[in-house]
Amino acid sequence: MATGMVAVTTGERPVLLTPNRDGRVELDHTDKASVMAVRPDAARVEGDTTITLQTPSGSTVIVATRSWVTQRGMTRPTSSRPCCSDLMLARHTTQSKW
Repeated sequence: MATGMVAVTTGERPVLLTPNRDGRVELDHTDKASVMAVRPDAARVEGDTTITLQTPSGSTVIVATRSWVTQRGMTRPTSSRPCCSDLMLARHTTQSKW
């Protein structure tokens, strides 16, 4: 039996190529679930995902997301931007409760 705090981290890093093999999608995803013995009601899951798209024409687009899930609900701030630029293409934040 665990005492104190328990955390489990999992993830994946697949790479997909377009059918003609001239474009690429890289996914870097990690989730961490944690709970403290003295506060089981504060258990949470945190997730980070970065998707990097390389188009056949040579463009690079990066989409980064972070999620937090608790007993009270889920928050997902999301942003996407072109690589190596300060220009923000889109920014979207949502909060949902079950």
